[in-house]
Amino acid sequence: MKWGLPNIFAILLFFCGCQHSHLNENGTTNPWVPNAELYGLWSGSWPCSDCDVMAYKLTILRSGLFREESVMINGKGSLEVLEGTWQMINDSVLILNKMDGSKAKFLFKGNQLGLLNEKGSSVRNQYILYRSDAEVRLEESEKMRKSGIDFITEQDEKWKLTIDFEKEAIFHFPDGEVIKAEVNDKIDPDGNSWEFTSSAPGSFLSIELTKDICIDSISGESIPYKVLIRAEGLKNKGVSRYSGCGSFLGDWRLHDIWALRSFNGKEIDAANFDKGIPYLEFNIREGKIFGNGGCNACSGSFIQSKSIIAIGSIVSTKMLCNAYSFEQDFLKALSRKNLKYKLDGLKLTLSDDKNVLEFSKVD
Repeated sequence: MKWGLPNIFAILLFFCGCQHSHLNENGTTNPWVPNAELYGLWSGSWPCSDCDVMAYKLTILRSGLFREESVMINGKGSLEVLEGTWQMINDSVLILNKMDGSKAKFLFKGNQLGLLNEKGSSVRNQYILYRSDAEVRLEESEKMRKSGIDFITEQDEKWKLTIDFEKEAIFHFPDGEVIKAEVNDKIDPDGNSWEFTSSAPGSFLSIELTKDICIDSISGESIPYKVLIRAEGLKNKGVSRYSGCGSFLGDWRLHDIWALRSFNGKEIDAANFDKGIPYLEFNIREGKIFGNGGCNACSGSFIQSKSIIAIGSIVSTKMLCNAYSFEQDFLKALSRKNLKYKLDGLKLTLSDDKNVLEFSKVD
């Protein structure tokens, strides 16, 4: 049997139409989603202008409906809930049509939903939601950070590791046995790995942290450190090996963009900078800094522990401009430094024995 081109095109159009929409129980149609992982719970922690951080959850239902929940952590306000319908455009852009008449757009990419502005561009890399089957555990992590813990493994693992780099490392075996080892060390932000070994009567603990993207086996989330443990306890005879993902517990109040307002007591005048006032953007989840020195774009890595921010080498582009000399002093004050930090509302102060830098939060 011969098929003419018109018939072939008609069949292709028929199948395309069938694939890109389906009939819901209520009789309405909803755009076809090529990846079933879109359905379910998404969560994230976003910058907040009048609170420490915003805990945000988004539930995508197969019926074409969604539920949005947001709550301010350590700020004024209660849980806010919005519902509405959703649709997918070009298999990649999720549009939320909220009941209050507003809309929101997200770029769907693997295990992430990134917030988009009205023009379809990414807002900033902090506004990301991650696929999750668990509740947002920001408050629990914040309690751990305030108790002195600097590093933790993902909480979905059957085993658990916490490290206070000024005190001790604590490892929990899957059966509940706990071993501890004294630690008094610092992490180099530019270093790609950290190793530690401790042996005592009845216990052995070896820890290796590697700065490399680690995919959590349960949530699918990208975690910045791979963790390798070798451990032996009184009940767990023989050295056992455990591997997983982990991250540093940064202060989420830093997770935003900060504009420089004064440098060693001298106020910053925007008119002196060709590219605008110098600023820093802290990405707590990834342990990275981005920014501009008033002339050149810059970036680097950092690790936060207690009231100290350890910043690694800052690299920048090399364009010449009117503020080049100031920019070099600014970057020199940050690069390879351990800086005390203080947060007071929308004000951030970074300081050491030689320099004091004051910033204000950019809304």
